[in-house]
Amino acid sequence: MKQLSALILALTAPACLGPPYDADLRGAPSASLPQIPPGASVFRYELVVVVPGEQARLGGAEAFSDRVAVAVDDLLVRRGVSPQRSAAGADVARVHLTLIHGASRTELWAERDGLRKTYTDLANPPRRSLDELLGRMLASFRP
Repeated sequence: MKQLSALILALTAPACLGPPYDADLRGAPSASLPQIPPGASVFRYELVVVVPGEQARLGGAEAFSDRVAVAVDDLLVRRGVSPQRSAAGADVARVHLTLIHGASRTELWAERDGLRKTYTDLANPPRRSLDELLGRMLASFRP
């Protein structure tokens, strides 16, 4: 069983979300965010970042998924919506997002009210890819 686990880890290592992905997503400083227009739609969401291997913490004290969520908030604001992250299990209407980043593609699953849509794009560059996926997702799951 240990050999199988080692083999799986070796095969998934190139697809892991690693420091270059993290650095690219965090590329735009929060200070440059545009103002959310008055009356902008609120987009409530819960985010899960699928991270293969031992990638729970990279380059800092905060969890990697938290840093990705900050990047998602940044990209949503740039698209003119007011992002509001919701905790799992909270009793509010929200879109459940699952982000999966692999070696060749990035996938975003959006689920709400039993409906799930999948959006796929090339993996590089990660920030532009995620922005593209969020744009397509917002068109389907408008707040």
